[in-house]
Amino acid sequence: MGTKAMWGRMAGVSMAFVVFLGACGVRVDYLPLNSPPREMHARLPAEVEFFEGVEPSQPYVEVATIDGKRRSSHITKEEIFAQIRVVAAGHGCDGVKVIGRMTVDDHLAYRAACIVYRPSAVASESELATSVPAHPANADEAKAAAPGTTKTTTPKSE
Repeated sequence: MGTKAMWGRMAGVSMAFVVFLGACGVRVDYLPLNSPPREMHARLPAEVEFFEGVEPSQPYVEVATIDGKRRSSHITKEEIFAQIRVVAAGHGCDGVKVIGRMTVDDHLAYRAACIVYRPSAVASESELATSVPAHPANADEAKAAAPGTTKTTTPKSE
């Protein structure tokens, strides 16, 4: 699928979420910003990491902003964040990073970034466990076993 077709499809999905969420007292808008570093696929909301007040530890690209606006005074911050996470999941975001809080038309709103991890950051723990020994005997072995390095040995002279 081409990039234009993918963004067009995601915009259509975004509008469906906005219509659905409008009935729930939260309006959520998704605005694409940057091309993702890899293909994005919809996922479950529980699979989207959430960052408020801390930075993700892995390298990422902010591919979109997601604005969540309370349309009713009884809606809590947590409910806004939950709806932002639902929209992020529908678009395939790896995580959501809260950027700020604001008031729009006397309603509480939050802006977040849809983040997608760079491919090098998505290595599984099992890949890492097999590429680096758990307890290297010395620093040279640890350095030689690190991913992206090559180990060279020099014959010992007698």
